[in-house]
Amino acid sequence: MLHLLKDGAVVMIVPVGATITHDGFTVSPTSITSMMPEGYSFVEAPPAPDPEPLTPEELREQMPPLTPRQFRDALIDHDIMPEQVTAAIGQIADVKDRAKALNAWEYPTQFDRTEPLIEQIGAMFDLTPDDIDDMWRQATA
Repeated sequence: MLHLLKDGAVVMIVPVGATITHDGFTVSPTSITSMMPEGYSFVEAPPAPDPEPLTPEELREQMPPLTPRQFRDALIDHDIMPEQVTAAIGQIADVKDRAKALNAWEYPTQFDRTEPLIEQIGAMFDLTPDDIDDMWRQATA
């Protein structure tokens, strides 16, 4: 397929070898471009637009999980000791929320970057989401 452009915008998709009439003129893909009215041209395909950059949240969803050891080591490398995390979780006011956070901290099979506990731990130690992202990348390097 070829694309008929007018001033850079696609106005028609033309099957290879077809002759078309558009805007008062007849042309085929084998026509010499200089014979077309000003502003018209054929291209094999219009340039693909640049993809939208991923949002920080989308990037976090793509981060690999960490093993409990990787996550705890990453915290230690940032001067956050496991006992401090356990103590901070112990300060959660709601009994059930505290118990669930403690379960998630003490008995995980893995830590996912997007799980709420990760943001909670970050907030407890004044880590921004970007700080956590950096820590996560370092742990997987």
